[in-house]
Amino acid sequence: MKRYVYSATMTDGLADMNYTPAPFAIDVLQDGQAVYSVLLGDLQVMSGRAPGNGLVLSAGDISWHHAVFWKEGDQVWVNDLNSTNGTFLEGKRITEPTIVHPGERIRLGTNSTLQLRSIESIAPEAVRPPMVVEDVGSEISVPVLSDRFRIGPGPNADLRVEVPAEETATLVIFEDAEVFLGIGEEERKIELGEIFEACGRELRVRIAADVHAPTDVMPASEYPYTVTARLGAGAVAQATIADPRNRKSCLITAESRVALVYVLAKQLKHDRDRGLPLSQQGWVDDDDVGLGIWGRRWREHSKGHLNVVVHRVRKQLADSELDQWCIEKRRKRIRLRADEIVLD
Repeated sequence: MKRYVYSATMTDGLADMNYTPAPFAIDVLQDGQAVYSVLLGDLQVMSGRAPGNGLVLSAGDISWHHAVFWKEGDQVWVNDLNSTNGTFLEGKRITEPTIVHPGERIRLGTNSTLQLRSIESIAPEAVRPPMVVEDVGSEISVPVLSDRFRIGPGPNADLRVEVPAEETATLVIFEDAEVFLGIGEEERKIELGEIFEACGRELRVRIAADVHAPTDVMPASEYPYTVTARLGAGAVAQATIADPRNRKSCLITAESRVALVYVLAKQLKHDRDRGLPLSQQGWVDDDDVGLGIWGRRWREHSKGHLNVVVHRVRKQLADSELDQWCIEKRRKRIRLRADEIVLD
């Protein structure tokens, strides 16, 4: 489900990112108070007991696919999906697509109450639904406590599995609950409820079944990295990504890779100076990254060339024992996560 719709214009050869926040949220209520929320943007939100729904409700009287919400223009609609126990808007059962106004309550079945909320902007600490990673074979579930979930050996793993270090898997979880699985240099999107294999285990990510469980803001992983990049006429192109905690560092000298780091670092610094929240900082459209690396020659390259550069930088980071997923890529945008930026 989209949270932001981005557009880009060129400023000094780099993207000046503007965003339109998703204008509505659907709150799940308990005793009249929201216990968690999902955003309603350009994509519809399905609700029900099925783990792949955008809004999962576990009550026994909720159908597998119970109701659907979507937005048309400035209006929100809801429709019942032939559920057994019905969908009710302000106490009245609905049997056809019906407009919902902000502040109105929607009851699914007997006791599951939702409320539509209009929002002007999304705070970076917007609450995600509580999530768990489930080992399908053992049915053991491990709570997701941040936007990174690591599967593999060692004390820093969230789910410890004794496998070679190169087989370690990382789940990258974005603020709108979109999840990517990274293993080695490869990454792919996984759907909530989808069974996938990692470290020899069958796993899946799902919304925690008990909506009454306490819900905290999912903190963002901290990347204390210092990024130094030099790029320009008469200068030797190079970039360094370093972790001051353990003095590990990655020196990058290949010109296209240095340009990638420089473009992303410059955008991150620019967005911080503008005061954007963390969830919005640093994102650059693929085309703008390509222009920053190859200039007008970007049109001669394919998207595959850009992916190769990203993968090679990530591999250098991994080989230097740094977290390669500090470079995030999704929906034709890329960003770098770091603490300090130094540009020459």
